[in-house]
Amino acid sequence: MAARRSYGSGRVYVRSDSAGRETYYGSWWSNGRRVNRKLGAKRERGSREGLTAAQTEAELRRLMREVAPSTASADRLDVGEVGRRYCAHLTALGRKRSTLTAVEMALRVDRTASRGLSACARPARGRGGHDARDGRRGSGSEVDPQLHRHAERDVSLRDAPTAGVG
Repeated sequence: MAARRSYGSGRVYVRSDSAGRETYYGSWWSNGRRVNRKLGAKRERGSREGLTAAQTEAELRRLMREVAPSTASADRLDVGEVGRRYCAHLTALGRKRSTLTAVEMALRVDRTASRGLSACARPARGRGGHDARDGRRGSGSEVDPQLHRHAERDVSLRDAPTAGVG
């Protein structure tokens, strides 16, 4: 039975791809978030290619010192903020008014998004919480998939210095 690792020292595990190649990965907790990184190819018996177990442990310790998680959980973006950034992005690209209106409508449908919506046109609410423009009540959670892709790209661009590590 293998010796138990001390708390905070991370975890090394092996994954195999569809071609049968084995790769070392490491994971550890940092600032309340789980960080996973690829460490390198596992050395096969009799080969000089890949990492040994000792080299893998050294690589894990090096990455644990260098890599910080992208954002703390308190710094995560809500749907309203991502929506504002996406609207500004589309405007900067010179998209048609119909495209901007469609995104604004998708954001209005999501109640959490419409609370923080100010960069895009916020709808004037009529009596009973209905939208004065189209008469619909915003009850669903139908945010445009483009918005989610924009949020993922925005976060990955912000994390660019550590993006190439894993």
